[in-house]
Amino acid sequence: MMNEPLIIGLSAFAVILAGAVTGWKLRKQLPPEHLTEETKSLISLSTAVVATVSALVLGLLISNANSSFIRLGGQVTALSAEILRLDQILRRYGPDTHVARKTLRQLLNKRLPICSPINQQMCASAIRRLTNCSSSSRICCLR
Repeated sequence: MMNEPLIIGLSAFAVILAGAVTGWKLRKQLPPEHLTEETKSLISLSTAVVATVSALVLGLLISNANSSFIRLGGQVTALSAEILRLDQILRRYGPDTHVARKTLRQLLNKRLPICSPINQQMCASAIRRLTNCSSSSRICCLR
């Protein structure tokens, strides 16, 4: 799965290289009226249009990926805040909810290693910002 982009990239490179070599070989067989300056200018213009459209599509693709990343980051922050709110509500109910809070902590300690270290730092900073918690450990606020 990790090598899939590499394979796609190498395949695209091979196809483009094969097209260039084929064009170079076929150029010798073209009649002279197809090799005028006007034809060369038309090919240059067509290449510029294709490059411009490709750049536009790539920019839209990156913008879409960035929007998805920002949306998911907001969802993680909202979920973190809801978990902390749940813990605070349980804490207010007193010692009877100790088992539920302990289970919540255990569940979160199992789930957080799934996140990458960058996401853990982002989640922790969002939690601290939303809850005014100054501790730096993962779920230190859940005491």
